[in-house]
Amino acid sequence: MKYFFKKNALSIVVAISIYVVIVIVSLLRTFMYDEDIFVFDSFKIEASVNEDGSMRIKERIEVTFDEDSNGEFWRDIVTSKNNNGVATNTSSFDPNNFTMKVYDQTGNELLFDSTNPSTSKIYMYGYSWENDVDAYYDRIRCEGYGSDCECAYSYVQTYLYPTRIYEFEYVLDGFVTCYDDVAEINNAFFDPIESIEISNVEVKINFPSSASDVNNIELFTHGAVVSEKNVTVNSVSYKIPRIYPGDAIESRVIFPRSMITSPDFKNVIPGNGYDKLIALEDEISSMDYLFMVVGNYATYILGALFLVILVIVIKKSYDKFDKELVSDFYGDYYRELPATYPPAEMGYLVNFKESNKEDLTATIMDLIRRGYIEVDYTNQSLTDENADYTLIRKYDKDINELEEYEKYTLEWFFDIIGNKSSEIKLSTIDNYTKKDSCAQKYHNCNEKWNRLVKKSSDKQDFFDKKAEGALSSKYGRAVIAILMISIIAVLLNFVFDGLIIPLPYVIGLIISICIVTISYLKNIKRRSKQGNEDYVRWMAFKKFLMEFGNMDDYLIPALTIWEHYLVYASAFGIADLVNKQLKMKYSSSLGEIESSEYYRPTVVYVRLNRRFARSYMYHQQSYARYQAAQAKSSGGRSGFGGGRSFGGGGGGARGR
Repeated sequence: MKYFFKKNALSIVVAISIYVVIVIVSLLRTFMYDEDIFVFDSFKIEASVNEDGSMRIKERIEVTFDEDSNGEFWRDIVTSKNNNGVATNTSSFDPNNFTMKVYDQTGNELLFDSTNPSTSKIYMYGYSWENDVDAYYDRIRCEGYGSDCECAYSYVQTYLYPTRIYEFEYVLDGFVTCYDDVAEINNAFFDPIESIEISNVEVKINFPSSASDVNNIELFTHGAVVSEKNVTVNSVSYKIPRIYPGDAIESRVIFPRSMITSPDFKNVIPGNGYDKLIALEDEISSMDYLFMVVGNYATYILGALFLVILVIVIKKSYDKFDKELVSDFYGDYYRELPATYPPAEMGYLVNFKESNKEDLTATIMDLIRRGYIEVDYTNQSLTDENADYTLIRKYDKDINELEEYEKYTLEWFFDIIGNKSSEIKLSTIDNYTKKDSCAQKYHNCNEKWNRLVKKSSDKQDFFDKKAEGALSSKYGRAVIAILMISIIAVLLNFVFDGLIIPLPYVIGLIISICIVTISYLKNIKRRSKQGNEDYVRWMAFKKFLMEFGNMDDYLIPALTIWEHYLVYASAFGIADLVNKQLKMKYSSSLGEIESSEYYRPTVVYVRLNRRFARSYMYHQQSYARYQAAQAKSSGGRSGFGGGRSFGGGGGGARGR
């Protein structure tokens, strides 16, 4: 599990981040409005149908402006309607029947009445049909509604009246569509281009006469979640607690044709219309059901199905590609070297294709043990942590027997750090790694050394090449297919205004799991049969090195053998522990162990191990300072609602 998190930490962070973004975007689409210039605290609409098929609409809007806004207000009134496919079935706006009134919050002080402009305390007002201009001398006009729209404008400074009440009254001629059997109003009273925060909406539509039976009147609402509906013989009404982004105040009312006694002929469609209109509503209702019920269930079922598939994929992939092969060795300890290859290659095997500072230290110590480097510790105390030994390169040794990374180790330390010298002191290495100016060069050398270790280690066939193709297997393709389907589903849901509410949360989770699964499959590494046999024995050998001091039955071999063992103990990072156990084991036979000529090389190995670890720490610090300086010099950069019938009318409001 630790290895999994280490290899997939970035993908886990990315997956969580993507899920959080999907959730936030989904919430913003539901609750975030386009502008904070103003909010509608209430919106009351009363529409009266006349016997000629026209409709008089009264609106009362209580608006609170943001303190940073000017206080300008535009009301866009769309004058067209849904013509039901008949081009002549149109409506029009009568500017002679329009009034606008503006009140303060209490509703007592009259700020402006378009029927009596002399009472105005308003700063500025105007209308699109009179070619008036606003406070910035721009022509008053609708925005985003086409030519079938008129606009009324007013300007009251926000600091005077941050909350005010607007009353609009206007007539739309020909707004009722008549058939032989029924009449219809299909109207969006308010359908803003920009999402506006609106609360407490009340709509009432009065008929010119009473129906004989309330069952002859049918009310259908679209575009927003309605809390109350009421149908009587002479009116219909409904309430909307809140308008969310993408919602509209829209309805269709079907009522007796006999109520419209003198319609304009252009608004009369021959034939019966009831069945057609009910079919349209059934279609809208079906779409609502499809998205809001079937869509929800389908989302949960699809999410559960994908989750099951992903679990199966992960399990099958683990069994086939990631589960370690069974070893023939079952012992607790392995008391001799399991293999003869150098410690850096052992580290590459043990650490799953990674090399670290312990592998480099062990390589240098192994070169010392094999005679390619000599250590001069003359006049240096073996107990002094700061003893300044001298490393001497032995040119009489044939380097053709060395691996490429071992040859490069000699070049790195003697030719690069030592400036082509045959001798180099430990203090010289320390000083080099401390210098910020040398940090990048040391880092580059280390990267090259790692690549050479990999090149040599790969010849050993430590790892199962088949396991590295897990992502391109049928399991990987299945995960990628699920990811693509999920991304498309989320994008389509956003395009259609988030009609399937749980989809982004459920499928977003699937997307996140897919990302982590793909990363897991991509990073799978498994040791080959022989590689695992070696690994199990190396781990048993490591356990032996850590615990041999407590083994009464263990006869310590010659110190020359332990010099070899210490090299691998350095690669394991346990050289100090092994040294302490050696001192206990040998002290009874060698007296003052640390002064013994037999033991002295072993002590030197331990001191070297510590010094190289310290040099590496110096390099990490200098390289961090170097990267910070580079970043600074480069400027600081581092590497819910239902369906719609789309009725006519509507329009919106804007502010500034």
